[in-house]
Amino acid sequence: MRGGSLALALITAAAWLQAQNLSGVKAIAASGNTSFALLSDGTVWAWGHNEFGQLGDRTLIDRTAPVRVGGLTNAVAISGRLAVKADGTVWQWGSNLDPSSGATVINKEPVQVSGLNEIVAASGGYAHSLALRRDGTVWAWGLNTLGELGVGMLPSPSPPVGAPSTPPASGEPLPSNTLPGIAAAAQVGGLTDMVAVATGSWHSLALRRDGTVWSWGENDGGLLGDGLTLNPNTVTISPGRWLPAQVSGLTDVVAVAAGYGHNLALKADGTVWAWGSNGHGQLGDGTTETRTRPVQISGLAEVIKIAAGDAHSMAVKRDGTVWAWGSNAAGQLGDGTFADRPSPVQVALTGTAAVAGGQLHSLALKDDGTVWAWGRDEYGQLGGGMQLPEHLGLGPLQVGVIAGVRKIAAGSKHSLALKDDGTVWAWGDNTAGQLGDGARSPQALPGRSTPAQVSNLEGAVAIAAASAYSLAVTGTAGSSGGD
Repeated sequence: MRGGSLALALITAAAWLQAQNLSGVKAIAASGNTSFALLSDGTVWAWGHNEFGQLGDRTLIDRTAPVRVGGLTNAVAISGRLAVKADGTVWQWGSNLDPSSGATVINKEPVQVSGLNEIVAASGGYAHSLALRRDGTVWAWGLNTLGELGVGMLPSPSPPVGAPSTPPASGEPLPSNTLPGIAAAAQVGGLTDMVAVATGSWHSLALRRDGTVWSWGENDGGLLGDGLTLNPNTVTISPGRWLPAQVSGLTDVVAVAAGYGHNLALKADGTVWAWGSNGHGQLGDGTTETRTRPVQISGLAEVIKIAAGDAHSMAVKRDGTVWAWGSNAAGQLGDGTFADRPSPVQVALTGTAAVAGGQLHSLALKDDGTVWAWGRDEYGQLGGGMQLPEHLGLGPLQVGVIAGVRKIAAGSKHSLALKDDGTVWAWGDNTAGQLGDGARSPQALPGRSTPAQVSNLEGAVAIAAASAYSLAVTGTAGSSGGD
């Protein structure tokens, strides 16, 4: 997926399988086949796929149970293979650019990103990263093939001019150093007083304190919202794409979400706006036309949370109802059909606090601490005790007998839940050990259809999941429920 994840999976009553010793977890996240957890002692823990060092445990061995990310202490926030420490420094591991040579290297344990201090938040795309400094400036490092760093065009022996039609899967190594990039963080041009950053695979977004949104990088399908687009036939580059430019016509924005080929913005008045690719109706404006400038999503008001998936979108309204639109090929909209929806449809849920999304399944966390899910279930990612047919066509069902949940997260085909007691639970695809229960599912039966407790973790405060691995951080970082 290019950017922000969306909601998770369909879950019926089923017994939860408990592993052992994961407690005190404060936050969780999932993406693809990897999972992460932040623990209360400031350490980070990860499990799942590790072919390119994405677990940071000084090996390239896949892990079926959590292992500590080597040498990392006092972490307060995580984002994929990035961690922000209490002293404001940023650390990274896995495939990265070497600071001295610019060549692609695999860091099997965390290394400090040079040139950064007083950082309060970080976000990572496919091969570039952003950091938000306490003074409101934004800093970037990594590849700059499509202007995603926002530092202007960098010299390169053979810079690519077109966006890949399909970005490489999460966890794959970075392209060779013939592509332009920087290993040490550089300040993104012209941005001040920023309060939030978000990354897609090849584009970036930043939210300013005054409620305006700024974008740079890939502009295929009008992703930047500047009224222009990248023409894949003539390789026309829109002006300003190598440096940040204000997204047209947006003010009073309080949250942004970057999807695979589209973006969402939530305004202070509770309306939602979208721009970019719209082939499945993921912009929610009643059409399937690409929009190079933001358009208001039809019939949505009093929205408090948004999420952007590969080709579908979700929103939670102040009254606790959930609304979804866009691609519905696997029933991920939760309306009981497989028809794409170019306008929002209500999911049969009330009292909802948060949503999260996998590739083709969705999750919702209710105010009462129960979890509900819908969509694809071939790996058991719906948690209902069986691996259901690819096309189930049902609306939301409750996940087993689980209760007391305060965080949910989704990988591509697996799911995570963080309970009030600090334990983490996982279900779905386990071919790379990303469930962290000490086992690994055979290809003939590649997943676990009932949640199991992640083993050997205590005091976790944050979690995350990627395509083939998972991560946890232990420390003093706080987290707000349902984020």
